[in-house]
Amino acid sequence: MAQLRARRAELSGDALRDYAGEVEAELTRARAELDAARDQRADLAGQLKQAERELRASRQNEHAETARRTELEEDTAATRREAEEEVVELRRVLAAREHRVAELEEELSRLLSSGVHERLHENQQNVARLERALASERSTRESALRDLTVEREQSQAEVTLLQHELDRRGHVHDAVSRQLVELRTELDVTRAQLSVDAGRTAVAEAVLADLGNTAAQLRSQLTDLETERAELLQQLATARAEVAQRDQLLQAGHAALLAAEAAQEQLRTELREAGAALRTAASDAAERHVRLQAVEQAMGAAEARARDLTRRLETERLQRVQAESALNATVVEERDAFQRAIDAQRAEFDAAIASERQAFETQMAGVRDGVAKLRDRLTTTQAELAAELEAERAARSAAEQQAAAERAARDAADEQAETERVARATAEQQVQNEYAARVRAEQALAERASIEHEILQGVAELRSELVRVRAESEKSVAREAHLEGLVGELVTTTDALNAEFERELAALEAEQEQELAGQRAQFSTQLSELENRVVDLREQMGAATVDMVRKLEDERTARRRAEALLTQERERADLALEAAETDADEDDVVAQLRSEIKRSERQNTLAEERIVELEDELEQARIGPPATATDKPAPPADPAGSVAAVAAEADSVIIDLARAAARLRGRKADDGAPAVERPDTGSGTPAAPAAPRATESHGAEPGAAESDVDLAKAPAAGDAAAATQVPDAVVDEDTASPAAADAESSVPAGTPPARLLEASRRASRRLDDPEPEPAESILYTRPSAVADADTAGEPDADDVEQVEDFELGARLGRFERPDPHPWLAPAIGLLARRDPRVAASVIEAMIPLQAARLQEDLAYDMAIAGHPELRVELRRDGTAVIAPRDADDAADSASFRIVGSPVALSVYVGGGAARRGTPGVAITGRKRRAKALTRVMREPVVMPELALLAGRLPSLTLLTLLVATIDPAETRGDHFTLAFAEGDNAPAVHVVVASGLPVVARSGAPVHIAATVRTPVGGLASFLGGQGAARVNGDINAVGRFLAWADGAQGLDG
Repeated sequence: MAQLRARRAELSGDALRDYAGEVEAELTRARAELDAARDQRADLAGQLKQAERELRASRQNEHAETARRTELEEDTAATRREAEEEVVELRRVLAAREHRVAELEEELSRLLSSGVHERLHENQQNVARLERALASERSTRESALRDLTVEREQSQAEVTLLQHELDRRGHVHDAVSRQLVELRTELDVTRAQLSVDAGRTAVAEAVLADLGNTAAQLRSQLTDLETERAELLQQLATARAEVAQRDQLLQAGHAALLAAEAAQEQLRTELREAGAALRTAASDAAERHVRLQAVEQAMGAAEARARDLTRRLETERLQRVQAESALNATVVEERDAFQRAIDAQRAEFDAAIASERQAFETQMAGVRDGVAKLRDRLTTTQAELAAELEAERAARSAAEQQAAAERAARDAADEQAETERVARATAEQQVQNEYAARVRAEQALAERASIEHEILQGVAELRSELVRVRAESEKSVAREAHLEGLVGELVTTTDALNAEFERELAALEAEQEQELAGQRAQFSTQLSELENRVVDLREQMGAATVDMVRKLEDERTARRRAEALLTQERERADLALEAAETDADEDDVVAQLRSEIKRSERQNTLAEERIVELEDELEQARIGPPATATDKPAPPADPAGSVAAVAAEADSVIIDLARAAARLRGRKADDGAPAVERPDTGSGTPAAPAAPRATESHGAEPGAAESDVDLAKAPAAGDAAAATQVPDAVVDEDTASPAAADAESSVPAGTPPARLLEASRRASRRLDDPEPEPAESILYTRPSAVADADTAGEPDADDVEQVEDFELGARLGRFERPDPHPWLAPAIGLLARRDPRVAASVIEAMIPLQAARLQEDLAYDMAIAGHPELRVELRRDGTAVIAPRDADDAADSASFRIVGSPVALSVYVGGGAARRGTPGVAITGRKRRAKALTRVMREPVVMPELALLAGRLPSLTLLTLLVATIDPAETRGDHFTLAFAEGDNAPAVHVVVASGLPVVARSGAPVHIAATVRTPVGGLASFLGGQGAARVNGDINAVGRFLAWADGAQGLDG
């Protein structure tokens, strides 16, 4: 019998040694796989950070582009104002010209009564003035052309910058695509490594889930890029609308110019009909010259407008081509619609060009008619001048005949004087008579000389006037020839410009069609490649899933076999322990084996702690730290499905990690369960084993309304067999492995990730006690019993200070914000990414804060994405009226309209609004009133301000927003639940704190509550903000730690 016992002990010892060696080898392999997974995770984290940096740079560039676009809009408004001022100036000039026409009519009526010499002199002065005005108009036109050239160069530079920005975004998109290809390659490598050893399944699944999470984040970044592309398309549509509006303004200006020219033509016609011959010819020539200058100016303006339209068309085409480079096959219909819009605009542009050309031809026809009429008038004037010259010649001949008659009369008078002198010679005073006769003769001679001088002077004046008339006629002919040359040159230039514009337009159309055809082919090829990749990935995922299911079944079969072998080994160990009562050497061997098994358990415990840390890091990466003052603004808007896809991927990763942890713990319980020797009673007979300790299995919490589901419940069957008495003082736990290994099947499918993590941690704490007390041994505990998170990890007795009805006063006398930053807006953003509908309701409930800050009357419309549009009326007394906007409401009764997603609009109720606009928010209407609202919402909203929303913001929502900003890293080592209630009879809201996990606010009645905090009705916000009081029952230290975290999240000092 002794030999038989020795033989059994020897066999049992050899089997245990072999088993211990296998366990050590398997642990070595597990550590190596864990290191490899850690390295892979570090590499993927580096790639993720690089992608985030590139995305951050892309968003910064987008913000800069938005600023440049705003500047362009301001420049456009300034240009429009300048055009309006130019129209006003043209109208003023027209009025001045009309006044000048009236003055010329008066001068014409005055000159009709004056001589030809005075009229010619004034005509020359008028011509000189008109020439000076013409030179001034030419200098003004040259200055305007220079300004247009500078503006064109600036616009071209801005277009070049936009083109470079779009090219850079294309490079970012290509880089993200390359990263996706690399991640797929790494995913294939990881899947290939799954077939090496069945024991690496859990770690590989975690790495695979991590890779899926990273791929989902990259897909989210791609979706953000697509959103940016959609915004660029919207901006392009806005630019087209502005171009159409400017075309309308151009047409209106052209119509006004035509009306002004018609009025001028009518005035000129009236002036020609009322003027005399010479003055009418000179005035018509000057007016024709002025009108030709006006036509030249109009043509210059038309040319400048045409060049501006050409440049804008080219800019739009470049922007469309660059924006389409980032599209994929799913937007082919949008591209077709966009092409149809371009064709329609092109047709409108061609129609506008045709109308401009027709108007110009009409103007040229009017100019030609005017020139023909001017020629007729000059011919008539020349004939009239010739007639006047003949009349002057006839008058001269008559004057010469009259002078001859007067000379003959004088001769007769002389003869008569001589006769009288001869008759008087006989008189006594003959000498006196002769003297008198001589005096008279001298007088007559002086008179004759004066008459001859006057006649000669008149003839000289007539000759000079004739020379001047001939010179003026020659000048009129030269001016007419010059006008004809200018008109011909203008017609030639216009035809050349039209031909060149048509050639450029045809070339651009051909180039555009060619580029579109190439891009369509490229997109079709890329779509085919992506479809093939998707098919390959689906096949690989299906094969990997089948392989994993098969490996899981193999693993379970192997585990059952190992359990059977373990049962046999235990029977052998029982026999060996019976022999060990008389053999000290075998006792040493058993003790050594137990120590090795305990060491293996400690190593497994370290590995599980590392897995827990990885789970915490993953949860922190999923949730993200709260935003600070240096954080950049939230993205303009979440594309449809991007946030939900990322959340679903993160949830799947957490579920996979929880299941992997459960499987590892199940394997540890299978392979490393130590055999515990039953205590000796001292009588030499084996003592009866202790009765199994009854444990409670906590299910779902009653009345849970927020993210509470039933935890994994322990199976009821088999409880009695778990503590079966074994002879020879050997008791072990056989049912721990199946319960732990099948933990994933015992958890409901809809359990949230946080609850799954809590269940896995409770199972870990249940299995991680290396040396339990004999009376409280885990061997006698029902293996499937899972402790609730509210009772697990309770603090030490030294950290607990129980109080009853303790009055906790205000913590802060005033707010100290050394580095103020908005905390409420990021919390609303986190809520919007989980449930946009609830976030929109929170924003609607917090709108009265705007009235409390603005203290002015203001009405505006707010359109929250996925939420009915609201009509908001802020009043001077600090109240607000909020109602759904009806279709009958007048649009002009609101000062402005603000549109955006809940994430983007959160800054308008939580504070932190940007000075120069918030990305993702569109404001139309009176910008000055919108700026007033933005100005008052720049400062962050503090918690006491939320006390004004009593009745609109429930306690559960308030605490949910607050705990969302608490960093989970601050809660490491703490496990407790606090209850908050307003008033004596109000239902409590529970805040659950689990070490390293995000803090959760929910309703319901947890099993264990560390402390209850009760405030007056409506006083919870003031208390959380440090300015109110509350009564505390329970652990005051837990309340103090939570308030410290809350104060840090709000940026309070103290």
